[in-house]
Amino acid sequence: MPVASYLVLGDFNGDGKPDIAVSGGISGGVVSILINNGDGTFKSPANYSISGNVQALAAADLNADGKLDLVVSSGGTSATISVLLGNGDGTFGSPIVYTSNLLSIYSASIAVADFNGDGKLDLALTNSEGSTNAVAIVLGNGDGTFQNPPLLYSAGLLPTGLVSLDVNGDGKPDLAVAGGYGVLSYFSLTTLINRGDGTFANPVSFPVLQFPYSAVVGDFNGDGHVDISTTSLTQTGGVSVLLGKGDGTFQAHLDSATGQSPTAIAAGDFNGDGKLDLVVADSSPTNALLSTLIGNGDGTFQNSISQTVPGLVQSPAVGDFNGDGKLDVAAVIQGTSAVSIFLGHGDGTFAAPVQYPTGPMLLSPPYHNVLAGDFNGDGKPDLAVATDNGIAILLGNGDGTFQPFSLVPSLLSYDPGDDLLALADFNSDGKLDIIKSTQTGIINVALGNGDGTFQQALGFQIPSILNTESAVVGDFNGDGKPDLAFASQSSDVVTILFGNGDGTFQGHIEYSVPSVSNTVNFMEAADFNGDGALDMALADFGAGEVSVFVNQPVAAFAPRALKFANQGIDTTSSEQSVTLTNGGAAPLAIRSIAASGDFAETNDCWSSLSIGKACTVNVAFAPTADGVRSGMLSFTDNASVVPQALILSGTGTGAGFLISVAPGSSASQTVTAGQTASYSLVFTPEGGFSGTITLTCSGAPTGANCVTTPASFALTSTSAMTATINVATTAIAFTPLVPKSMPARPVSLRLRFNLRWVGLLLGTFLMLALLAITAGRARQPTWLGLTAATMLVLIWAGCGGGGGSVSTGPPPAP
Repeated sequence: MPVASYLVLGDFNGDGKPDIAVSGGISGGVVSILINNGDGTFKSPANYSISGNVQALAAADLNADGKLDLVVSSGGTSATISVLLGNGDGTFGSPIVYTSNLLSIYSASIAVADFNGDGKLDLALTNSEGSTNAVAIVLGNGDGTFQNPPLLYSAGLLPTGLVSLDVNGDGKPDLAVAGGYGVLSYFSLTTLINRGDGTFANPVSFPVLQFPYSAVVGDFNGDGHVDISTTSLTQTGGVSVLLGKGDGTFQAHLDSATGQSPTAIAAGDFNGDGKLDLVVADSSPTNALLSTLIGNGDGTFQNSISQTVPGLVQSPAVGDFNGDGKLDVAAVIQGTSAVSIFLGHGDGTFAAPVQYPTGPMLLSPPYHNVLAGDFNGDGKPDLAVATDNGIAILLGNGDGTFQPFSLVPSLLSYDPGDDLLALADFNSDGKLDIIKSTQTGIINVALGNGDGTFQQALGFQIPSILNTESAVVGDFNGDGKPDLAFASQSSDVVTILFGNGDGTFQGHIEYSVPSVSNTVNFMEAADFNGDGALDMALADFGAGEVSVFVNQPVAAFAPRALKFANQGIDTTSSEQSVTLTNGGAAPLAIRSIAASGDFAETNDCWSSLSIGKACTVNVAFAPTADGVRSGMLSFTDNASVVPQALILSGTGTGAGFLISVAPGSSASQTVTAGQTASYSLVFTPEGGFSGTITLTCSGAPTGANCVTTPASFALTSTSAMTATINVATTAIAFTPLVPKSMPARPVSLRLRFNLRWVGLLLGTFLMLALLAITAGRARQPTWLGLTAATMLVLIWAGCGGGGGSVSTGPPPAP
């Protein structure tokens, strides 16, 4: 499988488990699908070839069939959009390719939403080739294809990052676009407000100083909203403050002067006036300084108070190390093998540093981190320091001094590219644990024993992440367990490891950073938009930009479409349900739920759905006309993942009923004479039909009898009935052939025939004898009488008997 560049999650085979789709990045035109086994492992990847070099990847149901599809933007010699329609079993069809000469071969990000309100998903892509500097809107046809040409909107300089969200709360998906380049001395965060018809208002950008090296968050103007401050690693130096508006956007940056090339930065109230101040490490090649900028409480700062230090200050950590109620600073000074403690005077100034040996620290910065925490539970701050020999622990005495260091046995190695990332209680036992990364992509977790010692480290391999530069700990998914987010200096991704609460982590998720330099130097976590969920801010040194990732709720629907059976006109179907789940890490604010067309909804959803909670929407179908009827179930909320509309469909019919062959019964049979055949039929009401059905059977052949059971029944609109048809036939009757010699005939027909002729001859002789006696008396009349007597005898003989043969033809049909 190619090296992953972009990754999206989705249930591609409908088993309720999140699967993975990853692209091979600019070096390959392949999208790989990894099906989840449900135990944290995945099946071998199935690869799909894509034309060109993959630039961005997204998953959505583009043809409204309830199955997730994939959309891929790719570059190379030409820009293309490829759509792979999902089959619902984890496989995908051949790519459907969309091209336009208005698209850029550098489309680094895709957002999917219904931008014109027609119920069909559209695409937004960054267009950053040459001087284009635009966002392209490609309107969808609802079948996985798209209209041409795309619509282009200006989006600041070199747009790279893109996200769809409702910026102004009008229920229409807007766009936020990140872009910029360091040599132009500003970074722009651009928002495009959707008019609701697929077009957008003019963009608004927020510039900051170039080359931000590190960043810190805090409420610098006391308005309750989180702000961001960054250092500018330039010869003129300076810090910038972006004052947050509380909705994830920021005012124009305010700048304050520092020494040359400020690097590290930390925030705290160093003079005790209740306003946040800054401490900054200046990295002048001839004069290293530690400077304090006293805050005015409005986002601006007074002139810096500086003190000379023997070398570049790295990774300052703030805490009250001597328990006097005044904030102190602990840091590593380049060129020393010690941690330096700057005890605060409470007025923004610090005492000369006191050094505590830690072992050799000769590697180039910024590998030597310092983190403060109470490792032995005595209420006094201790220190963890990254050294060349591993992680050193210095237990605090509570008076600003520290005990000699000891190394964590399972974290002894420390090479260039390794990083001491964070401290947190990852297994919920009330004891601080340590996270360390390696240059080979291994995250080590050493669980604390609560006495300043640690258990054997657990390792988690993440090959795609090398040279981690910064990390933050926070509960990013709202499950009450600490998670870890970190940035890599060798890639433009932020990786989040979701904690299990026992010191182990689930599979990682990566988010692309809108960067052109792959040098994320610093990151912070805070609630920038006031929704109760942790967001992230990243400082990208090479690109001169600050990227803000707003952690938003995710509206998840199951199923994604409802299809109703045939329903009678002006009648109402039984309800079907849709489950809405907040799968994000912030409360889901539900503004409205509505069904259109011949559909109606009821729901048990409140105006706010907590993290991980679900509610149910019930939909009923009441057709007003014959034929296919369609509608939409629309949701308006504050989720950034779209679509927020589900397809509804059903068919309206007139009143009546359908007759079908019952399951298990044959539609036709061959019947042998004398046998009985049975057929079962199902009568299903349609259109609200109710009434009595009387069954009669006709058309049966001669000798067959047809009977229905029951002969009649009542059919209601809510249930089907089954009737049985029985067809009985009569066996064929044959008359047997009888031989002539059988005693069953006492006198044969031939014998009867001979006796009749004997009687005829005897009668003739008698007549002749009589004629002879009377011949003399009357000759002529005698011959006439003889002739008449002869004819009478012949007539009698012909009527007295039948033929001598027996019919052997078939008997009549029954």
